[in-house]
Amino acid sequence: MKREIQRQEPTAMLKLVTTSLSSVCAAAALPLKLAAGTLTAIGRTVFENGSVHSHRPSRESGLKLCEGHRPYRTDDTPVLLIPGYLSPHVSWHSLVQELHLNGFSNVVCLRYNPFRMDIPAIASILAAEARRAMLRSGSPRVHLVGYSLGGLAVRYAVQRLGMTDEVLSAVTVATPHKGSPLAHLGVGPAVRQLRSNSPFLSALPDIDMSHKVRWSLIGSRSDLVVPLSSATAGRHVSSSSLPGPGHLLIMNSPELADAVVRRLKDARSEAIGGQDVRRRPLTAEAGLKAS
Repeated sequence: MKREIQRQEPTAMLKLVTTSLSSVCAAAALPLKLAAGTLTAIGRTVFENGSVHSHRPSRESGLKLCEGHRPYRTDDTPVLLIPGYLSPHVSWHSLVQELHLNGFSNVVCLRYNPFRMDIPAIASILAAEARRAMLRSGSPRVHLVGYSLGGLAVRYAVQRLGMTDEVLSAVTVATPHKGSPLAHLGVGPAVRQLRSNSPFLSALPDIDMSHKVRWSLIGSRSDLVVPLSSATAGRHVSSSSLPGPGHLLIMNSPELADAVVRRLKDARSEAIGGQDVRRRPLTAEAGLKAS
């Protein structure tokens, strides 16, 4: 028996060391990936527009129809998807498919230039395009879903640009409400506002659940770019966490698509039924647990 235990101990130790090294390597490689992504995006911008600072609203900002299956049942309330810093529109694919399959037929993606615009400017485009989408659909309200930096644009539009009465639900995904430790690797005015204790973040009021907007703050326990405590604004009452994907993979997560669709459905049901259950988490098991 002792010999068997002695044989197992080196194997267990080797597995532990291997797992630890893999985690360390992944954490060390992440800043390099983000820096490389920034340089690639800058190069693409220079190639397409001739200058990093060029700004063409017709191409770089505004709405783009999101592709997906035709829904079986339709809900014309617009769903605006606001991407993060450098995130491509294709990253919305899984969520768009799930939205369409669940009857949300009016799904559009916002475009903006993160190298030229700060978050208030992005939020201004968001507010204008949201109101246009509402006018086209005849809907009095709109759903906003923002990923990473896009979530702060959602927050600014609601809290500073007077969209409280127009937003039915506001979902932020992996958004640095308390800042990101890796924000210094980015380029442009918007990413500088993502730094912890930045004047922009310090000036934002706390998220108020007493207003009409149904907030939902979603983060990932594996996110090394935006810690869970930041993504959930200090474990806000409306927040929830996903167990698996990190910052760069969360947008393709089926769990995220399910969570967002469920939250939008809940907001729709609450609006129709006149019931206020906004403090309920997405699921009992998705709620944050004390560490």
